[in-house]
Order: sequence, then structure tokens, then C-alpha cells
Amino acid sequence: MSLAAGRIVISTDEKISLEYDGFNIQAREFMKYAETDLEQGTTQGLVNALSNAKRAVDCQVDTVLGCFGLLSRRNFSEKIKALGQLGIVTPRIVSKVVRARNYLEHEFIKPTREQVEDAVDVAYLFISLLDYGIRNFYFAFGIEPPMDEKPNGAVSIEYDCERKQYKLEGEIYSEPPNPDMPEIILTTQAIIKPKEKGFFELVKLAFLLDKPNSESEIKQQAAQFLQLLGSRNP
Repeated sequence: MSLAAGRIVISTDEKISLEYDGFNIQAREFMKYAETDLEQGTTQGLVNALSNAKRAVDCQVDTVLGCFGLLSRRNFSEKIKALGQLGIVTPRIVSKVVRARNYLEHEFIKPTREQVEDAVDVAYLFISLLDYGIRNFYFAFGIEPPMDEKPNGAVSIEYDCERKQYKLEGEIYSEPPNPDMPEIILTTQAIIKPKEKGFFELVKLAFLLDKPNSESEIKQQAAQFLQLLGSRNP
């Protein structure tokens, strides 16, 4: 039975800034190098600007994935796909970043200044978007479905930044085999790790909470997560 998403109650806690300290040089530093290279006005400067913009994008992608324990992805396409699944970037933005990055695949062709400027601008916007997402992250929130629907109950959800996992507390009930004895799907201190079912859905929901005019999408995502939770082994 599907949940009436419009009747789900979402309660949010404070935001935190996620940190990943796996790199000595951060994405914004690479972007500064790219801007300096671009100002040179030479072919060498254009090539170096593209290279540093690419490094900035790669660094920022790995930073975000590192915040969620998801750096096992090996190539850029797998990593960017993971970002899309997390809900932090839209397909349109992804396609622009990939296209800008592809200029470097033709390394023996002299890029035009316009191409380089476009690539640097796209990289800057992409990095700023991801940076905002991890600096304004709802690490804790609650979901309460309507009491007259199944599954029902209430659950509080908190992201553990150090262990890179979600902790869930509360009780969610499935359709009971006996009305007087509902089956408990979720009990106190359930853990969902990065490779487990429901992790991506929770991160996506957390990012949605900070987007304006997305109430219906938030509640639909919460409903989908609760149904997914119901399919997990007790």
C-alpha cells in the first residue's frame, strides 16, 4: 500500500557543515589557479586554466563523496552518477560539467578563449553548488507518516559524520498479520551504512530539505524511503 505523501510530517533539526580533509589543495584553490592562468592570455595559460578547472571539479566531486564514505567509485562517470543519485546535482548541470571537462580529452587541439572561459565558469558554478550543499546540510530530521496508514509510526534520523552512516531511532510498523500485534520493522538505533539500502535515499532527502518550493517532492521522497525501509529485513 502506498503512503499518502502529502500527509507525511517532516521535522528538521539544525544544519551542519560537512568536512572532508583528504586533500592538501581544495577545489577553490584550483579555481584560483585557473583564473590566474586565464588572465595570462597565452595558449599555455588557456591550457593550464582548463587543467586546473578540471582538477577543481574532480577535487570537489571527491570531497562530496568523501563526506558520505562513497569514494570507492573509480572513474569520473561513476562518481558523477553517484552525485546524481544523492540528489545534489541535476542532470542538466552534470551534462554541462562533463562537456566542459571533455575539452581536455582533445589535448592536442588549441582551445579558444571562449571555450576555456565557459569551462571555467561552469566549473565555478558547479563547485559553488556542491560547496553550498555540504556546508548547509540537514544532518538530523524526523519522519512521521499518518497513523491510519501502513507503514506508520515515527522515526528520527541523524547522520554520523565521523562514521559516515545514518542512525535511526523510533518504530515503524508494517501491515500487521494480527491487528492487535503489529510487526515492528524498525526499532531503536538501526544503522544504515553507505552501501546499504536506503542510504542514498536519506542523503537525497536531506538535500531536498534545503531546496525552496520542494515540499511535495520532499514528502514523496520521505514516503518512498519509508516504503523502502519496510522492505528491509527486520
